[in-house]
Amino acid sequence: MWDEWAKEDEMKAKILVVEDQPAMQRNIRMGLEMEGYEVLTASDGCAALAVLEAQPVDLILADVAMPRM
Repeated sequence: MWDEWAKEDEMKAKILVVEDQPAMQRNIRMGLEMEGYEVLTASDGCAALAVLEAQPVDLILADVAMPRM
């Protein structure tokens, strides 16, 4: 049974949410986590690039009107 859980965790899609409004970022993150996704967050384009340099993601959800990029 433990092996099944470990494999399930490995297969979670990783989503990067790039949003400068803290309440909106939190709501999106919580909704995606409730659906079983692993969620990373960034508050601007520069922070998003730093996240992407550190690890790959499967999907990026980005606000189009943000400070710094």
